[in-house]
Amino acid sequence: MTALVTGLLAALVGAVVGVGTHTLNQRLGLGEEDATEPPLPGEPFWAPVLDAAALGFLFFRFGVSPRSLAAALLLVVLVLVFVFDARHRLILNKVIYPSIVVALLTSPINPLLQADNGLGKVDSAVLGAVVGGGIFFLFVIISRGGVGLGDAKLTFFLGAVLGFLPIQGSPIIRALIYGIIVGGVAAALLLISRVRRMRDFIPYGPFLCIGGAAAVLLPCGLLGPASC
Repeated sequence: MTALVTGLLAALVGAVVGVGTHTLNQRLGLGEEDATEPPLPGEPFWAPVLDAAALGFLFFRFGVSPRSLAAALLLVVLVLVFVFDARHRLILNKVIYPSIVVALLTSPINPLLQADNGLGKVDSAVLGAVVGGGIFFLFVIISRGGVGLGDAKLTFFLGAVLGFLPIQGSPIIRALIYGIIVGGVAAALLLISRVRRMRDFIPYGPFLCIGGAAAVLLPCGLLGPASC
């Protein structure tokens, strides 16, 4: 099976999964009293299109492997969080807490973590969670509400999945850098266009999801090879 066919099949599966993701997001919204924002323009297509694009690119570039399957699960979770947070400016504990638990419990066998053995993977996951979550927890304190606590929980989760090691080119650090850059550019554009004002809350979760996805899909940088 060629890479193109594999990617197209994965995109089809992603679109189907995205339909389920959209349905789940609607049900989660109904059960959350703080989820009161109106639907996004074309929202039923957001998750199917994003899941199809992410999974199609993933399997086209990396093929079918344990790493690709683990990355696919991560991407589906990130799309779920991305769409819900983009609409409601809210990252649900009922989603992020179980995701954190699963990420830590499966860290010894997580193929996304770079280490020679299971113990090394656990170390990388714990360090990644502490570093990722800790950095954004500081942002929560410093910003005095400008950054939500949900963002710190999201980065804790990303750190547990992606890991901190190796220190040079740390996956969680790259994910945070990508997310911060994309978020900064988007925030600047929103302010310049006056869609948002300085004191308006801008959800950072979607940008962190983009950063996490980029760290998985582009492990060696935007123009780098598939492995490094």
